[in-house]
Amino acid sequence: MKAKYSILFLAVALIGCAPISAFLLSFNVSAVEPEVGYCEPFEKGLNIWDIEYGEEYIVVADGFLHFVVNNEGSFKMRAQGSFREISTNAQLNFTGRDIPGGLGLGVILSNGRDMTIDIGPGPNGPGFELSICPDSCSGNYDEYDHPQAGTIRTGSEMMLRIVSTSNAIQFYIDNSLVYEVLEESPIAEAFIYGYGDPGSFFTASADNLCVTYA
Repeated sequence: MKAKYSILFLAVALIGCAPISAFLLSFNVSAVEPEVGYCEPFEKGLNIWDIEYGEEYIVVADGFLHFVVNNEGSFKMRAQGSFREISTNAQLNFTGRDIPGGLGLGVILSNGRDMTIDIGPGPNGPGFELSICPDSCSGNYDEYDHPQAGTIRTGSEMMLRIVSTSNAIQFYIDNSLVYEVLEESPIAEAFIYGYGDPGSFFTASADNLCVTYA
């Protein structure tokens, strides 16, 4: 059963009088107006997000959503709608083993293709990776293309962002375009997720989760 987000409650508040075009989920409950200039005008709240699975692996503390893996685990929190982009500030805090795992963002297009970008540990150390479904995929890693990967520094916060244009899906890290997929189908679902393969041991965190409507 899909569980409604129950870890934390934030009141939904209209900011300003401009039409609402984005939703911001800030895990810092003391912040009145988070400094997220790309997510304006926004409505602050949790009402568009559902946890699909894995609530036991995430903790909200110190102004962040923390994904904690000790051996293995996974979660997915999604929002359905016609979105132009999704973004979050993400950080790999600690990794004790070079076993694949990650925290990242993903989208499902109206034609069923799904695409993700995540950061986490791996056999070559901490890094980022893209996963692109070429047609129709069931979730198996080997079904996906992995056209771009690289190393990252543990403890360094970075902004992950997926943007839909009229003819492409673009992937950004800290406002730098790292890959582009030619695709005219729009985003129908956006999600934040985490996974850890058996034996993995790491923590990662996210804040300022923003979705912008098309």
